Amino acid sequence: MNPMQPSNDNLAKYNKFQISLEYLDVSSRLFLEESFFSSLHLAGAAEEILGKYCNSENLKNLHDRDKDNATKWKSRIDPTLDVTKTAKEHYHYKNAIKHFDHKIEANAVLHVDIKYEAECMLRRAFKNLEILDMEDCAPKSLMKVIEITTIWIEVD
Repeated sequence: MNPMQPSNDNLAKYNKFQISLEYLDVSSRLFLEESFFSSLHLAGAAEEILGKYCNSENLKNLHDRDKDNATKWKSRIDPTLDVTKTAKEHYHYKNAIKHFDHKIEANAVLHVDIKYEAECMLRRAFKNLEILDMEDCAPKSLMKVIEITTIWIEVD
C-alpha cells in the first residue's frame, strides 16, 4: 500500500452542497473578523460549487445570467463587447488572490478593494442559493454580513 494514499478506513462521503454551506459560514465569519482575503477565497469556492449545483438542476447560475446580460448588451448597445471577458470580470480578484503570474505581476502586488470583493463574492454565492430557491439554507453568519452591508432606504 502506498503510504501517501489514505486508508479506506478513513474515507467518508461528503455532500458538496453541505461543503459549500460550510465554506459560506466560515467565509462570512472571516469577513466579520476582517480577514477579507480568506473570506473571498472561501466565498469563491462556495459560489462555484453552488453555481455547478444550479447547472445540475438545469438552472442558470449567476455567471450564466451575467453572460446572457452581456450578450444582450452586446447585441443592443456595444457590438465590440467581449462577452466572455465581461462575464469573467466578477472572478478576477477571486483568481488573482490564489494565483501568481510572474510574467504579469513581476512585483507580486495586487491592487484591490478586498473588503468590497469579498462582500460581492458572498452575495454572488447567496444569489446562487436564491436561484436554487434554497436561501433558507444560508448560514446565519452570511445573513449577518448581508444585513450589515446592505444600505436600507426608507421610502415615504
